[in-house]
Amino acid sequence: MVDITVVHGDTAITPRGVGTFGSRTLVVGGTAALEASTRVKDKAKRIAAALLQVTPEHVVMENGILYAEDIPVRQVTWAELCREAHDGTNLPTEIERGLEATSFWEPPGLTFPFSAHIAVVRIDRATGEVKLTKYVAVDDCGKVINPMLVEGQVHGG
Repeated sequence: MVDITVVHGDTAITPRGVGTFGSRTLVVGGTAALEASTRVKDKAKRIAAALLQVTPEHVVMENGILYAEDIPVRQVTWAELCREAHDGTNLPTEIERGLEATSFWEPPGLTFPFSAHIAVVRIDRATGEVKLTKYVAVDDCGKVINPMLVEGQVHGG
């Protein structure tokens, strides 16, 4: 969508962060983003329901439009919904103004990536000279989302 701007790792505007380490950025940050976006989506459906005069479970979100499930001509755009969320003139009193959410998520237990490194060497028994003949490294990263970051994590590890 052209109405969305993604900002990557800008410490000038990030209120809190401890950095990326232990391959936990997507697990922790991704889960927090999922939780926050779910709360925004749920609130958006409640606001759209109030504007469309239907129940939230009958609101469909599709292609930047929110509409009544059985009456697609009754619709509201995200821009209109956001304006109403902050203006609040047509919101029911039980819906607080605004359309944002913050989530902090910590995993219930620690997780660690796993890797194995094997070096094959030849040792000259007479001189004690060691010669590396083969080196193999295997890293279990799970599903790779950004290969460049994975390479950096593997190199850093």
